[in-house]
Amino acid sequence: MNGYKLWAYCKFRWKSIGRHGAHSPSLFSFIEYAKANPLLSLEEKLGGFYKTSMLLKTDVLGAYSYVDSAAADSLIIVHSIHDSTLHAKTWETLKSQPRITRSIDFFFVGAIFIKADYKQKEHFIVRI
Repeated sequence: MNGYKLWAYCKFRWKSIGRHGAHSPSLFSFIEYAKANPLLSLEEKLGGFYKTSMLLKTDVLGAYSYVDSAAADSLIIVHSIHDSTLHAKTWETLKSQPRITRSIDFFFVGAIFIKADYKQKEHFIVRI
């Protein structure tokens, strides 16, 4: 683990919330679902809990092309969001895109939602 990633992980642990800090009912339910299914990978947990029309997987640098072409009910799983300063800045820029309504930062993986059901933008930092 390089120095930047270690520093980013320390900041993540300081800012992240668990299930008792989740004030969103759907996020709380997801954390409970994730805790109840420890054998599934995080991607399988996200895909199993959030039923979407499209599930895409990419790295942070290639995510822009997916955001532009994704359907209105999509979940994009983004890998390596804290590997370097470039990846972290790209993740922050990606979260600010107008089509993205919710994002969840799990440190190693980020989840981006493009859903019309979510009326306002929400960004969460969650540890599971």
